[in-house]
Order: sequence, then C-alpha cells, then structure tokens
Amino acid sequence: MTRCLGLLICALALNAVGADDNAPDADAIKAAVTKSLPLLTAGARGSMAERERCFTCHNQGLPIMALATAQTRGFKIDAEELQKQVKFTADFLEKNRTNYLAGKGQGGQTDTAGYALWALANGGWKPDATTAAVAEYLLLWQKDLEHWQPQSRRPPMEQSLFTSTHAALRGLKTFGTPEQRERIGRRVEQVRAWLLKTPAQDTEDRVFRLRALHVAGAPEADIRKAAQDLLLTQRSDGGWAQLDSMESDTYATGTALVALHQAGGLATTDEAYRKGLRHLLANQLDDGSWHVKTHSKPIQTYYESGYPHGKDQFISITAGGWATTALALALPETAHAKTNGDAWVKSPKNPMLRLGSADAFDSQNILSPAIAKDGGRYFLFYAGGPSGPGNGSEFVRYQLGLALSDDGETWTKTGQPLLPLGERDDFQVTPALLRNPEGELLRPDGVWHMVYCGNRADDVEHATSRDGVKWEKDLRNPIFKAAYAPNLVQTGEELRMYYIHKPAPPGGKPGPWEIHLASGKDFHSFKPHPANPMLTVSQPWEKGALFYPYVLRENGTWVMFYAAYWKNHPASKSATAIGMATSRDGIQWTKIDANPVLTPTPGSSYDSIYTSSQSVLRDGDVYKMYYGARVDMIHKYFAIGLATRRGPLVSAP
Repeated sequence: MTRCLGLLICALALNAVGADDNAPDADAIKAAVTKSLPLLTAGARGSMAERERCFTCHNQGLPIMALATAQTRGFKIDAEELQKQVKFTADFLEKNRTNYLAGKGQGGQTDTAGYALWALANGGWKPDATTAAVAEYLLLWQKDLEHWQPQSRRPPMEQSLFTSTHAALRGLKTFGTPEQRERIGRRVEQVRAWLLKTPAQDTEDRVFRLRALHVAGAPEADIRKAAQDLLLTQRSDGGWAQLDSMESDTYATGTALVALHQAGGLATTDEAYRKGLRHLLANQLDDGSWHVKTHSKPIQTYYESGYPHGKDQFISITAGGWATTALALALPETAHAKTNGDAWVKSPKNPMLRLGSADAFDSQNILSPAIAKDGGRYFLFYAGGPSGPGNGSEFVRYQLGLALSDDGETWTKTGQPLLPLGERDDFQVTPALLRNPEGELLRPDGVWHMVYCGNRADDVEHATSRDGVKWEKDLRNPIFKAAYAPNLVQTGEELRMYYIHKPAPPGGKPGPWEIHLASGKDFHSFKPHPANPMLTVSQPWEKGALFYPYVLRENGTWVMFYAAYWKNHPASKSATAIGMATSRDGIQWTKIDANPVLTPTPGSSYDSIYTSSQSVLRDGDVYKMYYGARVDMIHKYFAIGLATRRGPLVSAP
C-alpha cells in the first residue's frame, strides 16, 4: 500500500542527483539478482544450522524478503529453502509464545519480534495463535512510551527508535486480531502523534520514519515531506550514507530505495531510483555479494554463516538483502499477475443498460452494477437516479434497480425500485451481493444478502431476499458507517467488506480516497482491519481518489479491481479508468504494472469519459466485467457496459 508523490518528488529527484538518461540495463539487473540469490540462501541456511534456536533479522529477515520479492519477478529461487526459513521463523516465535502472552518477549525484544513477523508476512504465513500472541506482546511491551525502542545499540539496524517503532507497527497491523483491533487503533494513534512531531537525525531514522508514517496512516502531506527529506540526502554517486560523515554504502542505499518505492510511492523508473540502482550495480562484487563494514560491537559468539566478509558478514548480508530487493523491484512483476488492458474486450452490443424513460426512477443516472448468476439466470443490480447534478451540488435520490437476462447480454429491467427510501436511508447506491472468494453467489439457508450505501454519510445498509427480486431491509441498519461502495466476500468463517474510506481530518483538507477493509463474523460485527489502508493513490495514472473495490480469488491469488480518476486523460479532467491489484492473502496488495486495464473509448456514445463502478462474474472460462459508463457531465453515469476476458486473470511464474 503506497502513496504517489507526483511531479514534485520527480522534480526534486532531478534537482538532487542530476538528470541521467542512461537507465540501468534490465539484463544487468537480472544478472545482479541472479548472482546474489545463492549467497543469500546460503547465508540463511548456514545461520539456521549454526543458531538452531535463534531467528536473526540479518540472516533470516532480509534473505526472506529478497527471495520472496525475487520470486514475484520471475526469478528461480530455492522455494523449498525459503519455506524452511519461514517455518524456522514461525517455530522460533512459537517457542516464545508463553512469554509473548505475558508481555516479556525474547532477546532483541521489539526488533526481533517485529522483524520475525515481517519475515512471516513476506513468506506468505497466515495469522495463527502464535502471531496473535506476538501482537499481544507488542501491545503490552513499552506501552507507557509514545513509541517502541531497541533493547541494545548496534548501528545501523538496532539503534533507531523509528526502526523499532516501524517493526512493531507493521507487526500489529499485519497480524493483529479482531479482538485486539480497538487497542491497536489507540496505540497507532498515539504512536502516529509521536512520529509526526519527532524529526529524523540520520538515514536509518529517515528510512524508517517514512515507513512508520506510511504504516500508521499519517496524512499524505507528512508522508510526502518524509520522502522528500530522505530523497534530498541522496549523494551525487546515487547512493546514501548511514551518517553524513560516512561514505555511501549498500545498506543505506538499499533501505532508502525500497522505502521510497514502497512507502513513498517513488516509481522505480524515476531518475533518483535509477541512480540508486546504478550505485548498487557498481558496488556488487564479482562473487555476487556486497561488502559493508560493521560499526557495531559484537555481543554474540562469532560464527560463519556462509555469506562472505568475515566479521562484516552480518551487516553485509543485510545490505545484500536490501540491495537485491531494490533491484528486483525495478523489474516487472510476474508471480502474482501478468495482464494488460488489451485482454479486456468491450462487447459490440454495448451498452447493456441505458437510462430509463422520462418518468422512471433511473431516467438520468444509472451506475454501480452488481452482477450475479443463479440457476442459469443473470441478475444485474444497479443504482438509478431521476435527476442529475448540473454542477455537482444538486441532491439526487438514487434507488436500487434490477435487470434480468438469460444470456448476460440482453436485459429486461423490472422497472421499479427494489427498496423504498427512508428518512435516514434516502440515497441508495453501490449494491453488492454476498459471494464466496471465487465470486460465486452465496445464499446461506436460501437467503440472498445485499449491502449498499444508504445516504450521503455512507452508512452501510443490509437487505435480504428469498428470490433476488423482493427485498427487505435489515431492522438493525445501518450495519457500518462511513464506508462508501462496500464489497462483500465470505472466506471461511470471516466476512470481509472492502470499501472506500474518505479521509477527513478535523479542520483539515480531505485526503485522497483509500480502499479499506472491515471484517467480522456476521453482518453486525464488522470492524476496520488494523492493516488499513489496503490501497492508496500511488501509480502515475491515478489522481485524487480510488473507488469501487471488487475482490475475488483465482487459484489462490486474490484479485482486486478498483477505479481511479485518470490523471492524463486528454479530453476530461474527471475521466476514470479501472486498475487491478493482486495479493496472497487479501490484505497486502500489489498493483500490477500494466494498469489501467480498462479505459474509456474516445468518441464512444456511452463511455468516452468514465469506466468505473465495476462488477465481475466468472462465467465458465470467460470473465465478464459490467461497469458504469459516462459521456458527459450532466449524467452522473449514462449507461452500463460489458467487457469480457478469456482465460486466467493471473498467470504463475
């Protein structure tokens, strides 16, 4: 979940390091990563053999990160060894579970526990009783402080308050349980206030202050400023130094690049990033390693792990892990998803639905389709409005409608709103149906379930039906508040609701809309997920807001379609397009490089400005995406279109 810094940071990068049109050669990057991976694997394996009961941040945490990242870029890794390292990490935490529940921790305290959880997340480990115990420890440990702090001073990894604080925050937000969420929220709020008021002193501080601000959900402007502060310290050789008095080195450079990309939204094609890559390539040794001299006093018995450089091997393997990660991130992602916009083909029969007659409830607006198939019959739910905002200020009383079809392309509207408007729920939009992760309609005990937004405050309403046609409101509405465009997925006993969060700090300017997640055991127990936000505005084509998440799972990989305002549309500043992101667990998301995947068609009679508010159905070997369409600023939405795609959304490496 990254944020875009836009033209300002790009200009800042050019001013800081000087323009250079010579982008690092992709083959050189691939060769560097390929040479590094066996050494990282050997170092992790050797450390596990020598220190049978001890997870180490340097020899497990960073190699796991680098191996997992390289795997997503199509590199052949020792997958069996990676899983051994992840399992070793989980077992290490399990041995200390009693201590964690008592708030006592283990050697290394916050740093060790936080880095171990980070390693598990990178390795795809699912939350369990042990990770919940570690999260409990992080809540209890140093709870009287405004932050977390390291147990010892071993620069650069174990000295910064920001490093320890980031490790703890990330662990809580990734592995916190629903029962812990309220306490996590209070702790995050407390720590965020400390982060905002506390300046960084060196590169380690700047890197992990930026990361911590991002994880803590700090305001966009503060994250932007933290990224700028880090970027300004890039040297003319493209690298970063641990301290102002030191020369550039691989550890500082690798940590800075990865933080700027993952937490600061800096594109890997930006000149500042490229300059950093050239520094890493130039300093890699012939054996594939990087050498960084240690500045820490040893506190443990020396051992050879298998990574080169003797007494400097531990900081060197850490630096090698960061460098390999930074290099791999500059290559296209292949492990999670590989797709492109051309794969989606708009139907020649478009639009599927048009505006209703002059006296109909959907005479001037039609949007937010929700598609389902039941017993060979297609159901297309949507929102419609009788009048449209000429200048955006006129109140529109939308209601929910339904169209039916035998083939998914020829539709008949039922003609009447599904639910009456109420005094409180006077604005019904963005319907979503209960589905399983594969996108199939769920009807527990024969009952259909729908959620939708019921008013301008984005209250989430719940309704049920026995046949999909006649609906009744839940008497306990609203079931959740301040959540626009909810999208439902039932996975096991967990009910997930992805939605749009509209940041509105008291007295401040509203921030870009974000995609968040709430979960619960039923429709009346939703709570925001501690890992929020799931996605933020971060890619160059996006601006201002993300909206309309739609989530499903394909062959073990979660896929999210979302919409955003399209920054560089040649004809309209309010144009939108549809993007795609993937995830191993539905929590940590990566946007694909080929975004956007569906865009407006220039000159179209129905979607020349907008493609948005999408809903996707897997129908045999065909994916069908129904989407809201727009051609002018009078109609909020003008029609509902259809685009199809054959074959998988996600291809394995």
